[in-house]
Amino acid sequence: MNKFIAGIQGAAVTVLIFSALFRFSFPAEGKELVLSGEEKDYLAAGKVLRAASIEGGAPLHYRDSQGEIKGIAVNILREIGETAGFELEFSLYDSIPDVLASGPDLILGLTKQYPLPGIAASNSYLESETVLFYNRKIEPSRLAHKVYAGIKGGTLPEGVREEQSVYYGNREETINAVEAGRADFGLGNAYSLAFYTLQNGYKNIITIPTGAEERAYSMGVPEGNEILLSIINKGLAAIDKTRLDALVLEVASQIERKITPAMLLDEYGAWFLTLVVSSIAALGWGVWINVGAKNEAKRENERYRILSEISNELLFEYQLESERLIVSDKFKDQIDPDKQKGKIIKELQKALRGSENGGDFASRVKTAELRLRSGEVGIFRMSFYYLRAPNGRVYSIIGKLTDISAETEEKKRLIAQAQLDGLTGLYNTVTVKKRITARLAAKAEEEKDAFMIIDCDNFKAINDTYGHWKGNMALKNVARALQRTFRQTDLLGRIGGDEFCVYLQNIASEDFISSKCRQLTECLAELNTEFPVPISIGVAAGAGPRTYEELFLAADSALYSAKKSGDSFCVINRSSPAAEQIN
Repeated sequence: MNKFIAGIQGAAVTVLIFSALFRFSFPAEGKELVLSGEEKDYLAAGKVLRAASIEGGAPLHYRDSQGEIKGIAVNILREIGETAGFELEFSLYDSIPDVLASGPDLILGLTKQYPLPGIAASNSYLESETVLFYNRKIEPSRLAHKVYAGIKGGTLPEGVREEQSVYYGNREETINAVEAGRADFGLGNAYSLAFYTLQNGYKNIITIPTGAEERAYSMGVPEGNEILLSIINKGLAAIDKTRLDALVLEVASQIERKITPAMLLDEYGAWFLTLVVSSIAALGWGVWINVGAKNEAKRENERYRILSEISNELLFEYQLESERLIVSDKFKDQIDPDKQKGKIIKELQKALRGSENGGDFASRVKTAELRLRSGEVGIFRMSFYYLRAPNGRVYSIIGKLTDISAETEEKKRLIAQAQLDGLTGLYNTVTVKKRITARLAAKAEEEKDAFMIIDCDNFKAINDTYGHWKGNMALKNVARALQRTFRQTDLLGRIGGDEFCVYLQNIASEDFISSKCRQLTECLAELNTEFPVPISIGVAAGAGPRTYEELFLAADSALYSAKKSGDSFCVINRSSPAAEQIN
């Protein structure tokens, strides 16, 4: 296959090459992502996790010509983030020390051969053997005194001396150095050699598999953060082989193959130059630019079409001047473009208004709800690219719709699950505090609210007498009684083993609180027919407490008074030394 064809060949050939090289550490069928309570609480904090590595680590992690960070490890981590429900920021640095100094939450491309201080490795997701690459002018059997191209911060392979080594910032720079003759040889993984060879079209690089060293790639997490490490390992285990193939395909199909003038001249020589000169003379410079722009758009559309057929994405193009929306066949199969045209164009025009100073990729990802031909509503990620005339004016937008309905629902389920108590289905302690704090901050001065703490008296005796299963059923009945007794606007939660709480908004009077306390005990007696579940209730009411902590202490003090009184089950603390007992 000649050099020119090798430079512009389609994504399918690239995928075949990558598929032949890759050995994944993933099972054929993924596992369900089941998180512990600690892990859910960690994610519920909503922290944006910072992932980092060095530049030039393709295909695991790299920055493309538009400055966007991509790669297999990036795709895998984003997949885990969408499944588990956390957001990510990616950064690439010039050296390993710079990566460590940035204090990331996660490090991409970690290997057991090159461990980093203070960093724990996840389970591996990719394996590779070491490949020797050298300049074709060098005899591979005589490398003892040749110049070795290494990476700053890395370790030298066995048999290579420090004085014969030259260091570069990343893997691509080492390969470029050997290609240009600034160094004689180097060692790298098969994936990087394949990626950069396809992208850069090297002429002087010869590769030989050494079989000397297997490399297993992992995610790195700072030591001490076992919760995040566990989430990453569970997320890796949840990705099956089929989904992983799709993530790899996305990287393989996005390799930006560089076609240089030297490649064209080597292949076509004088004929090519004659054709170029004739075209310029016949059509003029302006027409040539226009043809080039149209050809570029055609190549982009063809690339998106191939990806669409493989990954089931829906392609579209919106031509601004004619307001014409052109869609692929798969788009028409799932969505009626005539009925949804107005909604799609509105989203694109909205994004376009913010693109004047933002470059071709500004605001290029949106989420839209579109009605399917089946009548159901689907949630789609809308990704698009602006095509510009030489004067910078956008004349067309091409893009794709990716159905993320299932991922969106799963994310909502995980978020809701992280907010609820697993046994009773009421809000957990973290969510209770967050929502009450928000209410206190927004509440008007004249509005009267109340906070109740409900404690099951001597609940240990129930567990000891009837067993923990019956005890759990009793706790569930307390939750049901709370749901039947209080209003939908009231906030219900479980804040301890046998402790519950209720936050009531806009109460008319303390008589309302008293009636609710009695109604709760009556409902609980109806639900627990096998044995009684006595409760004590402490209430904080009035305009005193303005923070969650003050509110909790006031209600807890009232609860203590209720338990101490013996013949009273509910005490209202009006945020003053006085307290009222309700028999």
